[in-house]
Amino acid sequence: GKSTDRPRAVVIAGLDSSARLAKRINGFFAEDGVFQGRPLLVKLDKEKPSVLCFFQEKTLWRVCADAEKSGEFAKVKDPAQLPWQISKAWKVFSPDAQKHTEDPNMK
Repeated sequence: GKSTDRPRAVVIAGLDSSARLAKRINGFFAEDGVFQGRPLLVKLDKEKPSVLCFFQEKTLWRVCADAEKSGEFAKVKDPAQLPWQISKAWKVFSPDAQKHTEDPNMK
């Protein structure tokens, strides 16, 4: 039979829109396959493409340009099976400080 399952999606919001990476991070991400045993979600806004994926080696969820490459716009050390189960605070990359800083508003 034909599957009527809709792809699952998650909205990332809360990052201050004036932040340099806000357009990369905030937005609607839809499930598009599996990466390292967890759902891979792709940002629907193609103007600033990003993916939301799990990185097994470091037990973290990350928002990045490419699941296969290092470097992330935001990350959270959380072993959640699904991105909407993440309970810990995200850390967002600050280009000015050249490091990730915690952002309790980002969900």
